[in-house]
Amino acid sequence: METKTTQTQERKPSRYKRNLLELGVKDGISVKHSDDCYLLQMPDRYDLHYPFLGKNKPGELVEKVAPLDGTQKIKDAVIKIPLDAIADPKTLDQVGQAIAHARKTNIEMNQEIDLLSIQIAWKLTGGEQIKQPAPKAEQGKTVPMDVELLAVGKYFFSVRKLDENSEKPIVISIPTNRILKFQDGDYRDTVDRAERVRERLGITKDDYLHGDLKDGIKKTMHFDHRGNCTMVHDIGEKDIYKKSVEIDVSQTKTKAKQLTQTLN
Repeated sequence: METKTTQTQERKPSRYKRNLLELGVKDGISVKHSDDCYLLQMPDRYDLHYPFLGKNKPGELVEKVAPLDGTQKIKDAVIKIPLDAIADPKTLDQVGQAIAHARKTNIEMNQEIDLLSIQIAWKLTGGEQIKQPAPKAEQGKTVPMDVELLAVGKYFFSVRKLDENSEKPIVISIPTNRILKFQDGDYRDTVDRAERVRERLGITKDDYLHGDLKDGIKKTMHFDHRGNCTMVHDIGEKDIYKKSVEIDVSQTKTKAKQLTQTLN
């Protein structure tokens, strides 16, 4: 009796395992998988996407699109992470942790936006608000702006100034990454970020009353061509209004370590 032998063709193992990252939309951040990459979509905020974008980072910015959250006022960033970039198990694990952290941070940021909005509305009751972004200077220069602090959080702080023509309050909300600095260790896990923001702005817990920032805290802030706040000093120091004071982050309050002429 002739015996038939069945030859089984060995399949070439896939170079990558599929779906090693948590897929789907969760907490305002989407993760999709294709044959050669993962596609992340998240609000276009530095605190969310900095682990994926930049030098020696695994991702690349593809485009900016309409947000997943219809109430969101900024666009979403779409980030491509090629499978080659996360072939190493350690890198893959780091990306997975970064996605989980971004989702957690997005929840915290949205909660803070709601809280600061309530605080600002309470302070400006009955007044029409004009909202503007932070100013940007020409490259190589800084632009000063006199403001009153309205609300300060971990991820955002809001200020107001008066429109020169209408005298209506202009509200400017600024991400705190515009005032924090990597090189000074502001993003270390051991650093209390909210406290560091207060140090950068030259305020202390004594400037709060029942959890809200007191009225009348005025500062002169200086912004560079990227919209980063480079220096802060008290607005009452009129004699140095056209000058900049470096912030000493080792102290709770802002101190004038060195006066340098503002490049205007």
